[in-house]
Amino acid sequence: MKIRVLFTGLLVLSGSAATGQEYPVVLSQEVGNRQGSPQAFYSMQEFANCIEKRFRPTVAEYLATSVSTSDSENSKAATKLLKQIDSCYTTFWLKTDTAFLRGALIQAAYNDLARGGSPFKLGAPQGAPMGQSISFAQCVVTRRPADSKQLVSTQIASRQEKSMLNKLQPDLNSCAINAGVRTIYPQLFRYQVAEELYREATHQPLAGSQSLTANSEKHQ
Repeated sequence: MKIRVLFTGLLVLSGSAATGQEYPVVLSQEVGNRQGSPQAFYSMQEFANCIEKRFRPTVAEYLATSVSTSDSENSKAATKLLKQIDSCYTTFWLKTDTAFLRGALIQAAYNDLARGGSPFKLGAPQGAPMGQSISFAQCVVTRRPADSKQLVSTQIASRQEKSMLNKLQPDLNSCAINAGVRTIYPQLFRYQVAEELYREATHQPLAGSQSLTANSEKHQ
């Protein structure tokens, strides 16, 4: 399912069931078509930062939606969100999947929480976007909490982020095996780490987190 919302920019959401997951793409005269580029991720995060700051009630409703990769509920919620936030669009065209949009909003919410902002209630993620479930991030956060926090403090898709991912590599590999992850998508992983840290900070644990922690500690 593809959803297009046109304001001063264009944002296309690709529904996982019909079209597959896609990295963010920024389309503009200045940037060109650069799939998964640092500029694409940076533009998406700036977009999410603006939404989180200016439209908190709408963001609260969206993030409270239980995310599923098997139905269109999240896409419908995203459409409702995007129809109310035209002032956050700039002159770029942005194409992305709802998994990345949600992750960018949670990253913005995590940063805002550190500045004293009020927390959002998060809906429970269901399934595994791009074959990467949040249990993968939970495992890494349990083993490397300080490094996980340092990871999400870096700019998205930056050299600093890559450096932290390299530092986490041994646990990335073993946690990926434990979670059944075959391919690691770095920026999606980073957003899932941000979600897990946000849940810890706001006391919103996911069901099964305690058993996952125990299982992770056995493999250290």
